[in-house]
Amino acid sequence: MITADDADDVRLTIPGDDDGTVPGFAVVDLSGGWIDNGGDRWVTLALENLADKTYRQLGSGADAPGMNLVLAGGMRF
Repeated sequence: MITADDADDVRLTIPGDDDGTVPGFAVVDLSGGWIDNGGDRWVTLALENLADKTYRQLGSGADAPGMNLVLAGGMRF
């Protein structure tokens, strides 16, 4: 339940919900990665929200669908 002080904060509430609660959601993500034998180099790849579901992260104030592609890597010297 949202407190009275936060009842008008659009980051925490969904317009139209009488009780001011934020609905739950679930998304499907797929990720994988590679680390070299010495552990000095790494690469990861993630595909997020494969079903392209509309959701709102608590505190974001925005509802949006969208799949994400995340590529990250690093090297230690």
